[in-house]
Amino acid sequence: MPRARSTWWFETAPWFAAACVVLTGSWAADGIKDGVEALLKGDTVKTSLWGARACYMGSFCLAAYWLYCIRQRWLPPRTQLMRNEVPEKRGHLIMFLSQLDTRRSTFHEGILEELTLTTDLQADLKMLCDWKQKHTSRWAWEMPLRGIAYHLGHVKTVTFLCSPESIQQVHWFGAILARYPALQGLDIRVFVGHEDRHTWAVCPTTPLTQGGWNFEQFDDLSRAVTDLLQVLHRRRIRDYEIMIDFTGGQKVTSVVAASLTFNRAIKAQYVQTNEPYNVISYDNPSCHLLKSMGFCLTVTVKSPISPQEEPAHGRQNYRDVLSV
Repeated sequence: MPRARSTWWFETAPWFAAACVVLTGSWAADGIKDGVEALLKGDTVKTSLWGARACYMGSFCLAAYWLYCIRQRWLPPRTQLMRNEVPEKRGHLIMFLSQLDTRRSTFHEGILEELTLTTDLQADLKMLCDWKQKHTSRWAWEMPLRGIAYHLGHVKTVTFLCSPESIQQVHWFGAILARYPALQGLDIRVFVGHEDRHTWAVCPTTPLTQGGWNFEQFDDLSRAVTDLLQVLHRRRIRDYEIMIDFTGGQKVTSVVAASLTFNRAIKAQYVQTNEPYNVISYDNPSCHLLKSMGFCLTVTVKSPISPQEEPAHGRQNYRDVLSV
């Protein structure tokens, strides 16, 4: 029930805000009109009337600011195109953590038994590159490491959204990140889902048994990322500081990451799973002319198949996963 009330208010608040803007705007307009006419005629106006008019103006400004703050809930996604670009380094990353398939490979605290990690992040990334030249197996958590390493020097927090399976393994990945001095001071978080509320929790050191998100359910996953963005905003973290990495997870995670960048300063990135392992950013620049004319263009998002579905030899495949 609390969840239903929260959803109802989230969807209806923009309408209330718009109604308040219209109502208080009328009051403010009447107050300004009467005040200007009184000044031009030289009439004496009581101080209390000026105070009332100031309250009308203040109410209108507050209502307009409220509507501005929640505008993203109302504005439809409109974009001119999707373009690839070299991503700028940002301070706050959101990542989808894929599960490790323990049925096909053996892992020691999240690390493939064939691998030996050190405390040098860049050296380990180079080792993984060389190691894949000689082996057909793949380590699903290599790409999150590369995605984080790209933002070294700027990144402050990394928040993971996990599936019901990977949330039982996220403490392993937290321990892997903790071994690197280059990542010391990095705030590692997990966005844990509950029926009545969600928690932006510190990465655990022991397994979690619940709180994961279904990476195949678009509505739930979209709501999860939206709620997470609200948590970040309450901590004064702005859109232009946020990057969503959709390399991990399933097809739907790519759709969610792309859709949430529309009309916002948030950007999405993807780490190439083959050499040269570049980090690519996908930007959705708004076209103000098209927006003013009411056009909404169609965007097709392509995403790599999930690590669980990827062939053993690591060939990179793509699918069309969305047309909006």
